Amino acid sequence: MRWITLCLIGLAPVLLGCGDDGTTNPGTGTIEISTATTGDPGEDYTVIVDGASPRIIAATATLTIPDVEVGSHVVQLTLPVGCVLEGENPRIVAVVGGATASVAFIISCA
Repeated sequence: MRWITLCLIGLAPVLLGCGDDGTTNPGTGTIEISTATTGDPGEDYTVIVDGASPRIIAATATLTIPDVEVGSHVVQLTLPVGCVLEGENPRIVAVVGGATASVAFIISCA
């Protein structure tokens, strides 16, 4: 009986240490969206990921979206009249588990 008690006491720290270690779920990652604007847009932009509710991002800023499922995602930036975006819109970004995928938008406003 004493041997069983000693084994249980010895295993307690190991068993209690199992579980959440504070790392990101390997089935999710993060999307980091940045904007860099020349000129004055007169208002903030909206960004939409996979058709979800729009999020606000300033003319020159970074928006971080955590806990995004692994895979390809569509990121679209909505601009006010008088602003032009360099490159494609929307853009496809690949999210890898535990990593950050970055999307940069460069905008010129008259």
